[in-house]
Parts: sequence; structure tokens; C-alpha cells
Amino acid sequence: MVRGILKRSGRAFMAAAFLLVALPAVIYTFSLSPPLARTGGFGETTCAECHGGTPLNGGPGSVTIGAPAFYTPGATASIPVNIQDSSSDRRKWGFELSARFRNGRQAGSFTAAAPAAVQTSGSGIQYALQQQGQNLTGNSFTFTVNWTAPADGSGGDVVFNAAGIAANGDSSDSGDHIYTSQVVAAAPAAAKISGGGVVNAATFVAAPNNTIAPGALVSIFGTGLAPTTAGAAALPLPTILAGTQVTINGIAAPLIYVSPTQINAQAPFELTTGSALNVVVKLAGLLDSAAEPVRVDAASPGIFAVTQSGAGSGAILHANFSLVNSGSPARPGETVLIYCTGLGATTPAVKTGAAGNGESTVNLPTVSIGGQNARVDFSGAAPGFAGLYQINAVVPTFTAAGDYEVIITIAGRQSRSGVTIRVQP
Repeated sequence: MVRGILKRSGRAFMAAAFLLVALPAVIYTFSLSPPLARTGGFGETTCAECHGGTPLNGGPGSVTIGAPAFYTPGATASIPVNIQDSSSDRRKWGFELSARFRNGRQAGSFTAAAPAAVQTSGSGIQYALQQQGQNLTGNSFTFTVNWTAPADGSGGDVVFNAAGIAANGDSSDSGDHIYTSQVVAAAPAAAKISGGGVVNAATFVAAPNNTIAPGALVSIFGTGLAPTTAGAAALPLPTILAGTQVTINGIAAPLIYVSPTQINAQAPFELTTGSALNVVVKLAGLLDSAAEPVRVDAASPGIFAVTQSGAGSGAILHANFSLVNSGSPARPGETVLIYCTGLGATTPAVKTGAAGNGESTVNLPTVSIGGQNARVDFSGAAPGFAGLYQINAVVPTFTAAGDYEVIITIAGRQSRSGVTIRVQP
């Protein structure tokens, strides 16, 4: 009997011991790995289902999600989730974050390192969450995860939902503060070229007078033209830069620079002249822009200006490659180097996107300085550059110092007025 009582007492002791161990485990389970689907978004509950004591978002704090305003297809972004609480007794911090399209489907994917982790629910929704509640006194804690955007923007906007907990760390489920937040990363819109927005990169002359020439440098203006700003790192020029491509009548144009509002490119030498051709901007994962027509002529000369505005002091150098300006004017009889674009074909031909090396232009230009003809000694591709041309011209005689207008005429086309050179007799 005594033995039986002892056995029963032993079982009772073991059961009690189990409860003493197990109950704290239940309390700490959620701080170690919270249940999924607790972000408060898309009809989900929040951490407040288990942690009580204050209303949802009722504490003196907040949770914020550092998601981008719009996402770039396939790109990876760092997403900080910050929990703030001004209470003096906060000891533990936790979070849960999801990323979904507006229809509730999973959008992109998370990766994380300690103290964050990633888990996927049975319904295929991925959650970033704490590996364990972070013990840290203070008024805030930030978890950071990486999010790789969907491969294309066809799913639309991405909705991020997060729940954050600022707990008092008293090993109970009361007195903890729960916060929720939602932000939307907009799907990138299709690129749009402005009307008349394809122009000579030196003149910036808009429609209906804008024309380009094979091999010329062109600028394209619009919105959503690229997901980010990037420049070509080497020659020959690439035809895809930061996921952006430009085609002119289906021929890929070499790219120098791309940004959301401007692209600088080279018109392919292969273009057919004497007609209006369609320019299209293509972004990976998005719809192509509407085609923008531009006329292509055998030549479309434009002199680069120092101000990059198409007018004013020209990008004209002395023979020693120093800039001609008011402090270092050109002299009558001096040979100056005029940098321009749009002079057309060369002989021998220069490959599209490749650096020139002094190849002569097929057509010989005339140069006027201050209304006087200037002798042209050379006209061709500027060595070491793609799409850039150089004219070596001799400054005519002037009796007075001043800023004199420079005009290039080639293949029946004339450069824009307003570009000048400073001359000192």
C-alpha cells in the first residue's frame, strides 16, 4: 500500500514537475518563434491574440516598415522593421512581416539572418519574424531582412504588413504592447517617352524640329525610363543598362546613361535615313513604352555647350586640349577643336557603340564663326569616344574681342544657333 501510494505520489510529482516546466515553455514559445499569420493584414490576427493588457496600437509607440515606395522587378532591398515604445519597462522585442500582392498572393521572397528568420505557412505565405524575443532595455529595436522583389511587375502593388511587440519581459502574457503597420510598394509603371522627347544630345531641340543622325548621341526624356540611375562603365557601350533597353526601329541602341527621367544613348549607324523611325524603351518585366517617332537624317549636327543646355559657351578646346573660355580665349589663326555630334557616317565605318579613332566623316562640314567661314582641317570621330565627333577649324580674323556664334553645316543640315566661342585678337 505504501509502495502504491509512493508510486502514485511519484506520478503526481512528475506531472506537477512537467506542468511547472511546460507552462513557462508555452509562455516563451511565442517569443522564441511566434505563430504565423499574425501581421494584422489580409484578415489576419495579431500578437495581441496571445499578449494582452493593452489595446492594439494603444501603447506609446509604433512599428514602422522601411519598404521602398516602389519596387524594381527582381531587385533585392533591405527592409528594416523598427519597433518603438517610450515606456520605461520594455525588455523584449519581436516582429512578424509579410509581403503580398493586393489579391493576397505571396509577393517576392524574404531572406534573413539572426536575430530574424523566415518561415512559410501552409498556404504559401512567407513570413519574416524573430528567432527569439530580443532582450534589450531601451525604447526601440530594429530587425532587418532582405526582400527580393517579384521578377516582373505584372502582379501590381506589393503590400507589406507588420506586427511588432514591445514586451515588458515579466514572463507573462500581460502588459505587452502590440503595434501594426502597413505600407505599399507600388509596381513600377511602364516607361513613357515624352512627346518629342527624343532629341540630339547636344542641341536638345524638341519636336517638330528634332532630328537625329546615325551614330549620333541622343537624349530621351520621359518618366519611368529606368528603375535607377546608372552609367556605362566601359566601351563598347552596352545595350542594356540597369534593366533598361532602347530600340530604334527594332535595333538596340548603345546606352551611356540611364535614369528614371533621362536616357543618353547612341543612335545605331545601321538606321535608315530619310524617314521617321520608332523609339521604344523596354524595361525588364514591364510593358514596353509607347513608340515615339523621330526623324533620322544623314546628318543632324549639334555642338556641345559647356552648360549642357544646347547654348552658350561651346565645348571647344585649344590644340593643347584646354578649354576655350573668357579666361583663355581663342586667337585669330589658331586651330580649335570643336566637339559635336550628329555628323553621320565615317570612312572607314565605326562600329555602333565602339570608340572612334579619328575616322573621317563621309560628308565634309563647313564651319562659320561670327558669320565668317573658318577653314576646316579635320572632321571625324573623336578618338576614345562613342558617338562624339571632332572638327578642327581655324579661327578667322576679328578686330574686336567677343563671344562669336559657331555654326556647323553638313549634308544640308545646320547646327542650332546660340553656341559661342570667345575670341581675343
